[in-house]
Amino acid sequence: MDLEEYEKKMKEEQEKNQILDLINKNLIDLCQDQFGNYVIQHILEKHGGKNCPQIYQALKGRIYDMSIHKFASNVIEKCLFNGTDEQKTEMINELLNKQDNVHDSLISLVKDKFGNYVIQKIIEYAEPDQKEKIIQKILSTDIAKKKDNYSKHVISYIEKLGYNV
Repeated sequence: MDLEEYEKKMKEEQEKNQILDLINKNLIDLCQDQFGNYVIQHILEKHGGKNCPQIYQALKGRIYDMSIHKFASNVIEKCLFNGTDEQKTEMINELLNKQDNVHDSLISLVKDKFGNYVIQKIIEYAEPDQKEKIIQKILSTDIAKKKDNYSKHVISYIEKLGYNV
């Protein structure tokens, strides 16, 4: 590689790092943006959770709020799909260990028009003990009997897993 090629490569690397810095500084806004959420999803798809710890770090403490957001909920689903086992467990535990009433948080996600999709992904990717805990919390309410507009999707998913509802 000659000097000119080396300088060109270094300039490209510098530009890439500047873009990544901008993304990191605006991560939450991008997750909630109509088009920006696709940028974050693409990064997760291309590089996986193992290579994107800054995304998971930025979302810590915000999993519930992002799960009920129209655009950010798609990022949360992609994080669950592409994350390492540890990252997934941390995200799910954040919801299970939420400071306010965990039961109500889970149920409100089940009833939410965006959160219900996140709950289905959470159940899909949860460790067996987490999965059982979540399903039992959902089934211990009367939500299975009511089956409103959005919770019916979660209940149907739980039924497909072989649970009697």
